[in-house]
Amino acid sequence: MDLVLKREYAILHPDFEEETSTSNPIQVRPHNLRALSHMRQLDPLKIDTLISLRGMIVRTSPLIPDLKIGAFRCTICHHLIETLIDHGHIAEPTLCPN
Repeated sequence: MDLVLKREYAILHPDFEEETSTSNPIQVRPHNLRALSHMRQLDPLKIDTLISLRGMIVRTSPLIPDLKIGAFRCTICHHLIETLIDHGHIAEPTLCPN
């Protein structure tokens, strides 16, 4: 949202220079949105959307990415080999199938 606002502001004010605005950066921090969601009602459909949450944080944990596919490229012929990840185990190819 900050980038969109900076672009629009630069269109409206052509003399705006981003390098000189570091002391007073343009930031967007929306609050008091009308539609509130409870944390237990979150689902994957809400990904990449702006939502407002109501609830109390009682515990946090680090985000651990989940790898789905491993991709390996042969150093000789540049053939690409994709392998599926099975319970966190990556089956690395030992020979190129070409």
